[in-house]
Amino acid sequence: MVDSVLCYSFPCKTLNCPAPIMLPIDTFERLFPDRGVPANDDLSVILVCDPCKTAHIYSPDRRSLYHDPKMRQVSWPRSGETKIELWLKCEEGRHEFRVPLVVTWTEGRTVEEKSEIEKLWHGEHLQCAEGHRILWPWKRTEVAHKSPMG
Repeated sequence: MVDSVLCYSFPCKTLNCPAPIMLPIDTFERLFPDRGVPANDDLSVILVCDPCKTAHIYSPDRRSLYHDPKMRQVSWPRSGETKIELWLKCEEGRHEFRVPLVVTWTEGRTVEEKSEIEKLWHGEHLQCAEGHRILWPWKRTEVAHKSPMG
């Protein structure tokens, strides 16, 4: 029997990508134990869409700029451990906007596999609520397509 978990299901914000992105609710509650505070977009997370490899900022908090009203709560098979991969921040030094990049790694992934997957992620377009660029730690690796002629 597969263990399932209650998740926030966010629709990917990338145009023409219909994939849902899952965030276990228990993980979100561990990340933000003080959810009752007034919204200042500190209740946001960066999630990466597995099919299109694009990162976006999401929030289940209706008061957040990053909330999507199409978000749903669903039961989903647990596929691995969900954790903060790292904290990212915007490049503007006068205010602090820190947001966690939250990832669910499939059980059994090696450090090398994770590193190769991270290189495919695209997040250079991310901005804080005030429009400042969020510093993205990876340079995206373009997948080379070879022609059949070599």
